[in-house]
Amino acid sequence: MKHLAIDSCKTETIEAGTFNGLSGLRSLKLLKLKIAPNESVEMPNDIFAGLTSLEALEIPRNGLQRIPKSISSLRNLTRFDASYNALSSLGPTKLVELDKLRVIILDGNAYTYLNYARFPTRLTRLSVRDNVISVMFQETDDERELIYEAIDLSGNKIEFLADTVLLNSVRMVNLSSNLIRIISDGALAQKNRLDWIDLTNNRLNDIELKAIAVYNPGVGRVRIFAARNPLRCSCALEWMIEEHRQASYQVAIADLDKVTCTPLRSSIYVSLSSIDPSTLLCEYRGAVCHEDCTLQCCRSPNCSCRSICPKQCTCWASREGRNIVDCSNAKPSFDIRSIPNRTTEAHLSGSYFPSLKKGDFLDKTRLTFLNLSLSSIQRLEDEAFQGANHLKTLDLSYNFLTKFSGSELDWHVKLKQLNLHNNQLSDFNQKTFQGFHSLENVTLGGGNRYICDCLSNSAIVKWFRVPKNAEKVTDIDDVFCAEHNTISFN
Repeated sequence: MKHLAIDSCKTETIEAGTFNGLSGLRSLKLLKLKIAPNESVEMPNDIFAGLTSLEALEIPRNGLQRIPKSISSLRNLTRFDASYNALSSLGPTKLVELDKLRVIILDGNAYTYLNYARFPTRLTRLSVRDNVISVMFQETDDERELIYEAIDLSGNKIEFLADTVLLNSVRMVNLSSNLIRIISDGALAQKNRLDWIDLTNNRLNDIELKAIAVYNPGVGRVRIFAARNPLRCSCALEWMIEEHRQASYQVAIADLDKVTCTPLRSSIYVSLSSIDPSTLLCEYRGAVCHEDCTLQCCRSPNCSCRSICPKQCTCWASREGRNIVDCSNAKPSFDIRSIPNRTTEAHLSGSYFPSLKKGDFLDKTRLTFLNLSLSSIQRLEDEAFQGANHLKTLDLSYNFLTKFSGSELDWHVKLKQLNLHNNQLSDFNQKTFQGFHSLENVTLGGGNRYICDCLSNSAIVKWFRVPKNAEKVTDIDDVFCAEHNTISFN
């Protein structure tokens, strides 16, 4: 007999000597022998002794908690499969001594670490997918040159990818469906035989080129699979879009058409291949010189084309001119005038500005978005937003404003969105919205309680009687008269 397969024959134990006299057996498969799903089959340590010709041994789905020691005596073994058992270690089994062994499959077990020193020198396939492995290493006293073709580590608990995690000789690596958040610089640099690596479905927010650059002039470009990661649309991904940069570092994103990322302050995924690289944002701390800035100007402390990120803030800039400054929840000591003049979007929600004065936004000529919600604002001086003459969105919601006359902004500003809900407003004057010809949406409800009578000639009633005005109020169902709390301007 050369081949024997026993499948689904329920038993609690296999007796010693069961396979005596089968020295010519080439392949043995023992599958699903356990009586109940939560039980295991006991195999004596010497169960495989005497199977000197055995080349393939498969013992999956038997609930095994240990590998029989006699496997170490199978000198002709080329393939070993102990997948989907309950194994957490190799125990005393010496697979490392089986020189002909080329395929090891230990999928679906309970291994928590992988020590390359326990495996033979040469393998065409090592598969340990769907375990709980978080650490891989090769002991320092193991001086063998390990040459592996393919390693499958998918479906484990790996969080960090460093140079020491993978063997330098490996050609194909599957690290999909792990918990990888960080790839250290130079993690793949010495993998001089690497052909492809699968990083799909991990937790990577960015993938730096210096982390995955490979130096293997004799092999060709390494294919990298990176889809289904929560990537942020930042300049760290610019190389993934630009083919010439990938070629320079001998890598290629094999699934670029499936790679997505989320823009800053958004939860919507967009295709990375559809993004203009010049629009990708780079976080900056301290000073940054913009694209049109000369070196001489950038070195000057008064340079107008240089932005300095204020303390308490986080800042991002793109090559095409977008400049986002987030100072949300800034302390009362924060100086609003420290926002860079080249800011295009300012997020100041949750800060403390009891009053805004004329000049606070002077020279903020590129500012298009300003969020001042929840900032304890009680008063706005006339021309408080003077200088921000390209403002398109202004959020003043959830403050303590009792007055908004429109004189706080330049009349020629092309404002499209104005949020005033949840303040303490009671009325407007006739000219409040007169100059805002571009206004498309306004919110006026919430905590505001306007002093009006629906039959009176108050300014707010007159304004709402014009159909095109009422259509702009996006929260019209939440706008009430103070004297008639049950009546809306709907």
